[in-house]
Amino acid sequence: MRARAWRRLTAGGVPVLVASSGAEAAEPGRVTLPSGLVAVLQETIREDGPVMRYRYVADGFDSGAPLAQVAADLEHLCAADAAPRAAAAGLEAARLVISLADRASEFGRADPQLRQVFEAFRLENGTCIWEAF
Repeated sequence: MRARAWRRLTAGGVPVLVASSGAEAAEPGRVTLPSGLVAVLQETIREDGPVMRYRYVADGFDSGAPLAQVAADLEHLCAADAAPRAAAAGLEAARLVISLADRASEFGRADPQLRQVFEAFRLENGTCIWEAF
C-alpha cells in the first residue's frame, strides 16, 4: 500500500486552511487545484463508521486527464479542504472519500455522461493518507 502524507499548518494545534488568493478566502469550499481548475464543494455526506464523503465539482474537469494530475488534485482537495473540515467536525480517525466531477449530480444516481473520479484517504492527526480500495 502506498501512503502519501501531506504537511499541515496549525494554529494552536488546530489544522487551518490557508487560502492562496482572496477569492478562495471569501468563498469557503472553493479550492484552486494543482491542475489550475477551481473546485467547489457540492456536498458533504456522513456515512457509518466514521466515513465522510466530500463531493467537489470543477468546471472543465476531464476524468481522462493524466493520472498523476488527477491524483494530485484529489490529494490537494483532501489536504486543503476536506481534512480541516473533518477535524473541525471532531473526526480524528476517519476515512474521507473525495470525489471530483465535471458538474453537480445527485449522489447514488447513475449518469453515464458524468465525468467523475473518487479516492479514499485515511485521516490521521490531520494528515490525509491515500488508501487503496
